[in-house]
Parts: sequence; C-alpha cells; structure tokens
Amino acid sequence: MSAPGATLPSFDLHRPTRLAEACRLLADHGPGAQVYAGGTELLLVLRSGLSDIEHVVDVKRLAGLTSIWRSGGAIRIGGAVAHAKVAAAAELAQIAPALAEAERRLGNVRVRSTGTLGGNLCFAEPHGDPATTLLAHDARVALESVRGARTLSLDEFLVAALETAREPDEILTHIEVPLRRFDGFAYVRHTYAERPTAGVAVLLDAVDGRTHDVRIAVGCIGPRPLRVPAGEQAAEGIPLDAGDDLLEAIGAETAAGLEPISDAYGPAGYKGRLTATLVARALRQACARAGTPGAPAPRPGSPGPG
Repeated sequence: MSAPGATLPSFDLHRPTRLAEACRLLADHGPGAQVYAGGTELLLVLRSGLSDIEHVVDVKRLAGLTSIWRSGGAIRIGGAVAHAKVAAAAELAQIAPALAEAERRLGNVRVRSTGTLGGNLCFAEPHGDPATTLLAHDARVALESVRGARTLSLDEFLVAALETAREPDEILTHIEVPLRRFDGFAYVRHTYAERPTAGVAVLLDAVDGRTHDVRIAVGCIGPRPLRVPAGEQAAEGIPLDAGDDLLEAIGAETAAGLEPISDAYGPAGYKGRLTATLVARALRQACARAGTPGAPAPRPGSPGPG
C-alpha cells in the first residue's frame, strides 16, 4: 500500500480496444485491477494510499460505453458516458428530466465533464445525485465479465456505502432507463461542499386532477438511496393543488420511515427534518408540472429549480 500524497503510485495502465479484452484483463489480474472511466473518484483513492491497485484498465474508448441509445423499451446510457453528456441529451431530458436535472447540478464543471455516470454508480458514494433519480425510474444496470452478462435492478446493485453487487472482474456496460415519461417530476436537494446532504426525487402522473403512480426516492441521508413506499402511498391520489399542510404532512410521514445517519454533512436529526422539507418541496414542484399540460422539460444544459 502506497503512502498518501499528491502524486499517484505506480501501476500498469491498460488500454484495451474491445470489451472482451477489457474483461479478460480484469479476470487475469484479479482484485489488483480496477476499471478507469472518468477517474474522478479513482484518482482520489489512488492518491490516498488506501488501495493496492496495480493495474488500471481504461475503458473510455470501448465501443458502446460512451454512447446513449434506444433499445428494448429503454434508453441505454453507456457506462463511460460523462455526466455532462447525460445532462445535454435531449431525449433523456424528455423521458427522464429529473435525471437530467440532477446531472446538471452534480459536483462542479470538472466533475461533470470528466466523471461518468457508470463510475458514479460503481463507486457508490452515499452523497451522490444520479442514483436517487435513477431509482425512482426503476433503472437497471448491465454488467459483463468473461463469465457472461447479467442485468440487475439499481436497488439490487447498490448494496451499501461504497459497496455494490459488481464483482471485481465485471464492467458496468450500460444503464437502462425505461421509456416511461411521467407527467410531473422534481429533484431537489440541499448541498454542503458540493455534495448533497439530502436529495429527493419525485415522479408522478396526473389523473382527473389528482396524483397517480407516485414515486419517491430519497438519497444521501444514509448508506444508499431508497424508495419510500410509505411516502408514495401517502401521496397517492392527492389533489395536484394540494395545500402546504398536506404536503408537509406527507413529507413528515416519508421521513419518519427512514433512518438517517450522522456524518460530516450533518447529524441524523437534522437530516430527517431536512428530508421532510425536501419531500414536500419536490411534491409541490412535481404536482405543479403535472398540472400544466404540455409544460416542457428543462432545456438540456439549463439549470433546474430546487
């Protein structure tokens, strides 16, 4: 293990030209090999001296991993697609505007331009934005190794803080977002030092002036983002013009079913109260959008509210 410092420890850099070659490199070198896409988190780990990585496998040039395309009833986002490209994708802004909104506000310009969506999910940093919105969309991740390919729901993939179901020899090839557009959406968060203390994604449809098929996902307050069935049930069927008292009550009920943890971004009690406020705010925004037929999604590259 290297000592921490400003310079990187020595390692062998591999630049395969085919996915099969990249998978073989990971299989041959075992736990001492790591995938390199954007590198925004990996480089921090290497500089920390807390890893024994001896082989880095660069996948940025592999066909398909840097593309966004439609297939099989879903939009597929290659594992090495940069956050900025996700944020600017016009079709994603129509189908998954909450994801585009989260990506536009992620980190800073450097992180958005070099960091990748697949790398973000694989690192499983608890204080991240995209996973929360993807969870509300029932997104799935595709993994590949020399042993074959498999697909997991995002809920199955994200295990705990900095831990996923990805095996050391697997590469996240793409993320699948179902082609399911919702009438109303919102992603709201509160940040500290460029990372969210709490983030809430809400998706819903409008039927006869009331909410339908409400999705609520909460992230950043615990080890991993979660869907909140109790909050979703409480918000189901409410008027789109519901008053603040009702929305705040739903926010409180949603937060009551969660178990925030204290960390450098705030104590557990504070995160619980913050989550209740953000749920009410996100519901208000999503209902307002659903109540305005034909309201356009935010333009790619433009900031979202909240």
